[in-house]
Formats: sequence, C-alpha cells, structure tokens
Amino acid sequence: RKQRRRAQKHANTVRQARTAVEGAQRQIDKLKKEREKFKPVLTDEEYTLAASVGGDVMRHFCPAFARHLLDRHAQMIERYRVLDAQTDLTKPHEWYPYARLSRRKIIYHGGPTNSGKTYEALQRLKEAEKGLYVGPLR
Repeated sequence: RKQRRRAQKHANTVRQARTAVEGAQRQIDKLKKEREKFKPVLTDEEYTLAASVGGDVMRHFCPAFARHLLDRHAQMIERYRVLDAQTDLTKPHEWYPYARLSRRKIIYHGGPTNSGKTYEALQRLKEAEKGLYVGPLR
C-alpha cells in the first residue's frame, strides 16, 4: 500500500509538473507570436537609406513650401499672428499692470451657518469709503 501511495503521489507530482511545463510553453509561444508583431518593417540599412532620402526631400521641399505659403497666404498668416498675440494667455500677471499697482485690503467673513456673516460684511461695506461685496462662495 505504501508503495502504491508513493507511486500515486509521484504520478500526481509528475502530472502537475507536466501541466506547469505545458502552460509555460503555451505562454512562451504566445509571447513569441506577440513579438512577431513588433518586428521592424525595415532593416537598419533600409532605414538609413530612407532617412537620408527623406532628409534630402525635407531640406529642399520645406523651404520652397514655406515660401509658397508666405506668398499665397500672407494676409491670413498676418491675421493669425495678430490674433495669437492678442489671445496670449501665457503671462496673466502682465494683463492689467495698473490694477496690479493698486493696494487692496481684502476682508473675509467666515463662520457657521446663520452666524451673521453677510450682515456683518454689508455693515462693514456701508462704513467703507469704497468697496465691493462678493459672496456667498458655494
């Protein structure tokens, strides 16, 4: 009986090992097929040749095309440049230089609901020489 159990245990171990090896082999085959999809279309020599031809074309074609665009569409390009300059949003700190020079005093009224924040703010605004009420910010 012990020998039979050992033999069965050994057979189970072998079966599990074979199953694991077969699964690993299937995974390897799957990965090889995936790798085939990403093989380069061109060899290194073909790529070098294509790059040199493309570089020559770009060197001669691009300046000629740019001149054509400037000649044919000069007015539209100028309109675009003006529009681009007018809608430049890269430096907001330069938009209102005089507003940035004025000194401001900002008062925040915060607190729990029904604590009189709005009333207090409006009373302070009445007393002030000039001001602006902005609220509630929900």
